[in-house]
Formats: sequence, C-alpha cells, structure tokens
Amino acid sequence: LSSLIYYIARWLKKDTQKNLLPYFFGYCLIALLAWTAPLPTIAYFVAWYTPAVLMLFMLMHQETLQRNLVALKNITPATVSTDEDWLETLLRSCLVIINNNKEITCIIEHRNHLQNFLHAPLLINADLRKGILELLLESASYNHNKMIWVDTTGRLRAINASWSLTKKQIFDDNTQLLQEALAHTTQTDALVFHINPVTRTFTIIAHGKTFDNVTAHHALQLIRKHIHSSKHSSEGDYHEAARHPHNSEQRTP
Repeated sequence: LSSLIYYIARWLKKDTQKNLLPYFFGYCLIALLAWTAPLPTIAYFVAWYTPAVLMLFMLMHQETLQRNLVALKNITPATVSTDEDWLETLLRSCLVIINNNKEITCIIEHRNHLQNFLHAPLLINADLRKGILELLLESASYNHNKMIWVDTTGRLRAINASWSLTKKQIFDDNTQLLQEALAHTTQTDALVFHINPVTRTFTIIAHGKTFDNVTAHHALQLIRKHIHSSKHSSEGDYHEAARHPHNSEQRTP
C-alpha cells in the first residue's frame, strides 16, 4: 500500500498544470486518521468512496495520463522535406503567369547577399506558398519589366526589383535586365532566369554565362545543381548541361 501511494504521488507530481498532490495527501491523511482514531463511520465512507476518488484524480489528470501511460514512446510528428518545394512552387507559378502573355525575370539569391546590387521598392519577405506568387504577379502593381527576387531559403524577398546602377538605365525592359545580369552574376553566386511567354522556354544566366532555349524540366535541374554546388563545381555542371540534348545554346558576354 505504501508503494502504491508513493508511485501515485510521483505520477501526480508530474502534472505542472494541476497541482493535485496536496489533495491526494489530504485524502490519505483523512483515511489514516479515520482508522487510527478510530472513526468507523468516516473510515467506512473513505473506504467505500476510494475508487470514485481515484477515478476523479485520473480524470483531472488525464492529460498527463495520456502522455505518460497511453503513449509508450514520444510521438514525433511526421515531417516532409521542403528544401526544394519552394523552387517547384516558384517555377510552377511562373509558368501559370506567362499564360497571360507576361514575361517573367527572376533572380535567385544564394550565399552572397544582393542588397547592394538590387533596388526593390516592394519588399515582401514572405515564404513562397502556392497561390501567393500568382496573386502578386497578377496584380496591377507587378511590372513584368522588373525582376522577382527570391533566395534559396524559399523566401520571396521582393517583386519589381531592378539593378542598382551608378549610371542611368538606357532601357527599362528585360533585355537591359539580362545584360546587367551577365555582369552581376560574375561577382556573385546569384542566378537569373527569364521565361519567354511565346516559346515557354527559359534563359538562364549564372557565373556570367547565358543558356538559351532551356525547357522547364531542364531549368529545374540546372537551378538545383546551382544551389547545391559551389561556384567552381557549378561551372562544370553548366558546361555539361550545355551539351545535354535540350537545344540549349550558351552565350558569353
């Protein structure tokens, strides 16, 4: 009986939300006094209602009971790797938007920060989610002659981003953006891609090199290689990709 009382007391002590231990000790003290006094009426009452009192303690202590007695081990929620989900969401959203005959240029920030290279009047700083990007790009505030700015952590940094130039821009179109991208990607590990709404193919710029007429599936592979490789190894990956039979053409500035 002493061991049972001891283990019940330890079990009740684990509950930090409901302090039931003093009430349990009080009930045990009443039972002890009733048997030693002697007080037969109180002793009979305590003995008769003990199962009901224990059940009451169990009901009040049910959260800890479920956590410590029902579960045989700690249950860890299942998690899904989302390292590259953002990239698929990004490309899928862009392909949806070009159906409205809008050109899309996107810059992906990798290890090197781009704050000093980009001017972004509309900062977002939100996780890429399905539907959010389409909503922004279909709004009247989106300028398809500017860039979408994302990073490899899956965050949408800004829309309507443009290069911060020391000289005045001559053209405000995607041609000018891509020309500037050739120079800036030699200084950083950023990647820029442009989607043509007519051919539905990608132009990818990285490490100062351009690859034209890249299909969506092949573009996804190239961007993944760029993200998961260092600057020197990724250059080799791009040379290999240029030889891949996807009608890709390489241009150098």
